[in-house]
Amino acid sequence: AALALAGALRRYVRSSAFTFFGVLAAGVTWLALYLVIGGLDDFPSLAIGRWGIWLALLGLTTLPAALLVDAHEFRRIRELGRRRAKQRDAAPILCGSLAWMGLGASATAFIAPGWYLFRAVGDADPDPAHQAWAFGVNGLLLIAVMVLLGRRHTPLRRRIAEVLRWILPSHLMAPLLFMEIDETFDAWIPWLVLLPLLAVGFCFASALRQWKPFLISGLVYLAVWYARCFVRIETELAAEHAWRITLTIAALILGPGLMFLAWKAPAWIARHRLRKWERLSTLRAGPRAGRSWR
Repeated sequence: AALALAGALRRYVRSSAFTFFGVLAAGVTWLALYLVIGGLDDFPSLAIGRWGIWLALLGLTTLPAALLVDAHEFRRIRELGRRRAKQRDAAPILCGSLAWMGLGASATAFIAPGWYLFRAVGDADPDPAHQAWAFGVNGLLLIAVMVLLGRRHTPLRRRIAEVLRWILPSHLMAPLLFMEIDETFDAWIPWLVLLPLLAVGFCFASALRQWKPFLISGLVYLAVWYARCFVRIETELAAEHAWRITLTIAALILGPGLMFLAWKAPAWIARHRLRKWERLSTLRAGPRAGRSWR
């Protein structure tokens, strides 16, 4: 009833404010449908995990419609101008779709992370290492969402993508950090090696795409990785004095070196791309400059 009322008010009052209430009503209706089909009849972990998948499914099914509405509004703004194109329905629909997907996937990763490892979910407390793994997988899904949003450049998609760029690096690197601390799958070396590689990769991506959040996040996690290296040296090689001294010296050299590379390399890449663009522009303008119009 609330969903129908919001839709009717939006249609006849012609105010996009009711679209926001319609989005909320759709979420409540979807939750009520989950209760009707008996979604909470199982033990809490399984019920909440299924609810997360159910909510993410709502966001996934409404995402194509949200993108179509955004594309339609963008065309109207280009044709009529921003003042005459008064529709503003895309923002609440698209933000609601992404919020449902994020909330649902996060709830499933936090409550039922075993599903991300193709394991059964019991009534016991979830393993933090498995939770970190699940949130890392969600980070890969977030990359797919960013790629989808970037396929068409509209003001709304651009603003949402700017927010997601602050979230994505931590969604991928924070799980690696927790997996290294918790020694997921009885190993810590792979996660300690992958963390700086991914951090440097984000720093390089910041230069290629001019995304400052990637650079800041990469440098922060490089500093955290640097501290974790010394912790591992102290805990794993307490009795090996020679190895401790050798690895400490290596960390003192490697850590600042990686941070310097991550800080300076984006500027080097940007200058190289600028020089390459200038050369191509000169080559393209050369024949036109020598053309005779007589």
